[in-house]
Amino acid sequence: MACIKQELDRWIDRLPREKRARHEALEATRKAVTGLRKAIVPASKVIATGLLKKVTGIAVDELLNAIDDDSDSAAESVTSATSKSFEAGLDELFKRTLDDHVKRGQSIIEFKNSIGALISLLENSANATLPVFVFIDEVDRCRPTYAIKLLEEVKHIFGIDKICFVVSTNLDQLRESVRAVYGTGFNGHRYLKRFFDSQYTLPDPDYESFAALLFSEESIIKTRAIHSGLPNPQAGGEKRLTALIFSSFGLDLRSQKQVFAAANSVAAVIPKDKSIFLFWLLFLCALRHNKPDIFYRLTKNKADRSSFIEICREALNRDSDIEYGRPPSRYDDNTQKSTKLSEVAWSYYSWSFDQLDKLRVKEAEMNAYSYPASNLTPIVQELPNHYNPSDIPRPSIFGYLDLVRYAGLSFENNVVKN
Repeated sequence: MACIKQELDRWIDRLPREKRARHEALEATRKAVTGLRKAIVPASKVIATGLLKKVTGIAVDELLNAIDDDSDSAAESVTSATSKSFEAGLDELFKRTLDDHVKRGQSIIEFKNSIGALISLLENSANATLPVFVFIDEVDRCRPTYAIKLLEEVKHIFGIDKICFVVSTNLDQLRESVRAVYGTGFNGHRYLKRFFDSQYTLPDPDYESFAALLFSEESIIKTRAIHSGLPNPQAGGEKRLTALIFSSFGLDLRSQKQVFAAANSVAAVIPKDKSIFLFWLLFLCALRHNKPDIFYRLTKNKADRSSFIEICREALNRDSDIEYGRPPSRYDDNTQKSTKLSEVAWSYYSWSFDQLDKLRVKEAEMNAYSYPASNLTPIVQELPNHYNPSDIPRPSIFGYLDLVRYAGLSFENNVVKN
């Protein structure tokens, strides 16, 4: 109501101060606020404890303290001293509650009439275009009892002509909230139909468009040398990769932004002379965000290929196909192949534990058109030119697990915080 009043006040300010319409609008607003106050704050609730004290001579908190006393004498003294007077107090309170219930119904009618009159006045005198739209977002994120009360009060109190409520919510989650209150066997779908006249489902987000938006904002990642990790590198590959990973994990827009922010934090501490291997970075950030228990399992124990693939299948919403192969020719046009996203992730994971000199040997033996083995070429380029057999470094992707582990959103319980 505060939001509605704030917006209506802006329209009232457009009315000439000397005109009668302005005074009528202000009076209608006053009546609406008063009517709503009486409708949502019953007087009986406010005066209940005071009324019992006045009629019985005993404060409610004193009574409760006596009841909490385990001794028989305390219970007997309370019973004998207050039984008749307390019953009389409850009778009086019940009468006032009934009266208050009747008054509340009348207050709701007065509120609706006042708001309706105000809206019509603004339409005729301030050129307001009706209906009034009221947007309520994320009802499914509210406490179940609060969400239900909100919908019921909106339907009961604000069912006013020329006011339209638009509720943005996840109906599946809201139905679960209803069941949490009324029981698992309750038909939450039919119950929610009471509140909504029309239902519209928004289309799934365009992952690549949102990825383009993320890269268009100020970010460290876009200022660095990037290897997307996709076959057949081309312009815009980092956006296609981001869309591929986020869609494979089934991330909503808010989660996509949080995962990208975590990846950006990691990029800030990767040395500037090192390329960013975006596939592995985004995969780990999305895994930690979506399935933190699985992510931390990887940080504690090294997985073999079969267990890693199983982890991916457990964590991913879908294990997407990635197509690769030589460009078609007149002699051979059946060169397209595909692999799973989990297989590409496994290649980065397994390579991260090898030393660069051993990875160079593997790279020299691989087929240039083999994927994801082709992603190894930019990794072995990190091998220093000088020969020092006692100090052969690991690839920079070896540190990604720990960097992602400590980036941004959460820490394990056993991490010491300075």
